[in-house]
Amino acid sequence: MVYFWSETLVYFWAEINRLACKLLFYFLQKKTSAERDAAVNGEDYEVFMAIGENVGKDRRGVPIYLRDDDGAELLFDDIKEILFRDNNGNTKLSSRKVRVKRLDDDLPNIRKAYIEFLKLVKL
Repeated sequence: MVYFWSETLVYFWAEINRLACKLLFYFLQKKTSAERDAAVNGEDYEVFMAIGENVGKDRRGVPIYLRDDDGAELLFDDIKEILFRDNNGNTKLSSRKVRVKRLDDDLPNIRKAYIEFLKLVKL
């Protein structure tokens, strides 16, 4: 875990917005003594790396949705549920099918891959 002072983060965020560059995250974890000894003895360890091409928004914050090869936005079936009260005061649940757009976001897939990586490394 890496800790920053709030001033550092504010400055960093201001620089990112000013330069309109892409953001890079490093997640660091302090090695245990056993891990340090293993590295000294020449043993190798696993590293997880991923590149998120799409994060669901452009650099101005406008949502970007999944598209097909021709550039048309894709629509997906979903169920919308609504909880309401009828005239007698009873609560009822109504559901209907809707077609919705999905954000073009790689981060949920990267999260799943990272969880799988952690499971494999722990074995």
